[in-house]
Amino acid sequence: MKLTGTEIQSQEFPQKWRGYSKLDVNAFLQQVGDAVDGMTRRNEELMDRIAELESNVKKVEEREALLEHSLQAINDLRGEMKERTDSLLKAAQSEAKARIRQAEEEANRIREEAEWSVRKVREDVESLEIARQRALEEFVEFLRSQHHALESEADRLGVDLPHLSNVDIDNIVSINKRAEGDEA
Repeated sequence: MKLTGTEIQSQEFPQKWRGYSKLDVNAFLQQVGDAVDGMTRRNEELMDRIAELESNVKKVEEREALLEHSLQAINDLRGEMKERTDSLLKAAQSEAKARIRQAEEEANRIREEAEWSVRKVREDVESLEIARQRALEEFVEFLRSQHHALESEADRLGVDLPHLSNVDIDNIVSINKRAEGDEA
């Protein structure tokens, strides 16, 4: 049974002989009615506040659920990113190893080519040295034969060769010029 302050205040009681003082009962009912009205107002305020707080709690719970969902998505993304990062790191390391291996192979190839080129140059130098030595020997032999021919010609002409070394070179006429002069 729900009573309001007004209902309490307007409540009438039948009069009995030797009953309570009507003024005292009315004053008391007035106080009780005012108290009930105050409590009813306070109760309504509290009910409104409870509804507001329940709404806020519901919003907080929704935000919390959204936050948990977001955190789970972030954790999932973090895990996925870690997997991708690990995968990319492994791929990069593998690629780096392959490139290092390729660079080492290329360096070995270049070194082998350089060593081959050095051997080839050394062989060519040796061949040239042998050819130079042969050429020198042939030139020395040629000079000996020319010296021998010169000595023979000097003996035939009666010329003293050591004495010719002191002769002025400008006065010596080459054999070719002498031959040309003879033809003229």
